[in-house]
Amino acid sequence: MFKRNTASIGSALISAVLAITAIAIPLSMMNTAKNVPPIHDISTDLMNPPAFVAIAPLRADAPNPVAYDGIETAEQQRIGYPELQTLRYDQTQPELVAASTQAIENLG
Repeated sequence: MFKRNTASIGSALISAVLAITAIAIPLSMMNTAKNVPPIHDISTDLMNPPAFVAIAPLRADAPNPVAYDGIETAEQQRIGYPELQTLRYDQTQPELVAASTQAIENLG
């Protein structure tokens, strides 16, 4: 029988922690998914959600439609994601675009 001289209790514990983490993260995500409505289209503007235009042809064979499902979906979203809201700023749109462009450039 072969024995690895590099294996130790420390490396076994590290491996166990990594394995538990690798299992716990997906289980946590599955638990979260069970507790929110099964909707695929989330918007911060529930009254006038933006339409998918450029991507619509690429999603022609997708199992879920590109059109927003309407008021029922909006109500499910309100209940399942109450913290999701439209952000409002005091700056003008050109100022926000310039700041966003600068942030992107700063990140490389």
